[in-house]
Amino acid sequence: MASNVATAEDSPNPACGGTAQIKDVWYSFQYAGGTITINTALSGTLTDTRMAIFNNCSGGAAIACNDDYTGLGYASQITLTCSQLTIGSYYYIQVGGYNSLTGTFEIQATSSAVSGCTNENATNYNVCATSDDGSCIIANQNDACATAVPLVPNSGAQNTTNVNSSVGATPGCGGGIHDVWFSFVYQGGNVTITTAASSDNSGTQLVDTQMAVYDACGGSIIACDDDGDGLGQSTTARYEVKPDNFTFYQQLPNTQDARLVEIKNVGPY
Repeated sequence: MASNVATAEDSPNPACGGTAQIKDVWYSFQYAGGTITINTALSGTLTDTRMAIFNNCSGGAAIACNDDYTGLGYASQITLTCSQLTIGSYYYIQVGGYNSLTGTFEIQATSSAVSGCTNENATNYNVCATSDDGSCIIANQNDACATAVPLVPNSGAQNTTNVNSSVGATPGCGGGIHDVWFSFVYQGGNVTITTAASSDNSGTQLVDTQMAVYDACGGSIIACDDDGDGLGQSTTARYEVKPDNFTFYQQLPNTQDARLVEIKNVGPY
């Protein structure tokens, strides 16, 4: 049971509930997300409360203030959402009696869950969410050239996906793409890189690909292909002999939204 008996009238007067200074007591909480509700209950000897919430103890305007909350008689209630608060910050509750009344009362703070993505690594991370709703979108590891996945010539086809990839730079052929990146080290001979429908049937097949090969991240395009000859809307790129141990970067794949794609072959011919 809380009490404001024998307290002083030495704090800012809340901006709600009249001009008479209140005999107040103070509480604090650290915000950890969700929707916060603070309310008083007139279960003791105090018959009327006023309440305000501040983000510091140095004065200034209150974040929120309430005298008599509808449906609670002369008790007070304040509800705060994530848009009004900052995760990890402390907030201060001033509560006392209307017109300098004193007595005992109850006060409580409750937090209601906010559903959303709680994974900080997701592209749709919701800092306010306290309950994960399964909506998290995790970007692909190789969504950028700097994190390109290495491919080894003649090691076989590799299933990949550009689901959740961001829109990358437009290659020198076709249109804008949601891209993923691969790299390979040139060891001699001629090289063919081909895309094809994926052998992984767990997602929707990508029906149209684009591909560009660069000599470095942010470097020059060596070759680019949209729809390779005889491959429909798949792509093929062929390269001339280059010095050994030269690393190339491939930008893949599409002219539409994210789907599945497969690197069918990388190797000399």
